[in-house]
Amino acid sequence: KYPGNVEYARRQIVKMLKELRQYGVTGLVDPTPMGIGRDEAYVEFAKSISRASGVHIFLATGLYVPSNWPQWARDWTTARIGNLFTRELEDGIGDTGVRPCVIKAAVGGEFTMNEEKMLTACAIAQRRTGSSIHVHTTGCRREIVDLLTALDVDPTRIYFAHIDMNTSEEELLWLAERGIRFVTTNWDFPY
Repeated sequence: KYPGNVEYARRQIVKMLKELRQYGVTGLVDPTPMGIGRDEAYVEFAKSISRASGVHIFLATGLYVPSNWPQWARDWTTARIGNLFTRELEDGIGDTGVRPCVIKAAVGGEFTMNEEKMLTACAIAQRRTGSSIHVHTTGCRREIVDLLTALDVDPTRIYFAHIDMNTSEEELLWLAERGIRFVTTNWDFPY
């Protein structure tokens, strides 16, 4: 659900993206996954913004933290979730014809069986499609790398968002030595 007037929001976003395009920006990744707003209406909204602005918007499959999972994600097996991610990457989101380009995962403060289930489903889809896994987390990074690489995910296909939050120089070096990709949140990244 979009707050306020959807058409007003669309016009404002198109205006901002057209301005960015003047600076050479031709695309951006929107890592919004299922369960927190990425549905077919959201995809159609993104398509209309992309067409009107001339900026490519690359969408995601995947899930956010378990507290935001749809009920089906709690009930389904890891393999079934992995199959859904794969189907979206290969065939598109619902009937929209839009194929996402990245797999989103999110790990909150704890690394529980739910996070392991989600990351394993991401690994299944990643191995089948070659897509990157964009992991939203500010902790548990070594555990995530250990799990994903044990599941044969190429470390250069793992992106950590918010790498500039709760990360020591030692951890940054550990991750970099393994080929992990970094996505910063703030421009004043200290390292």
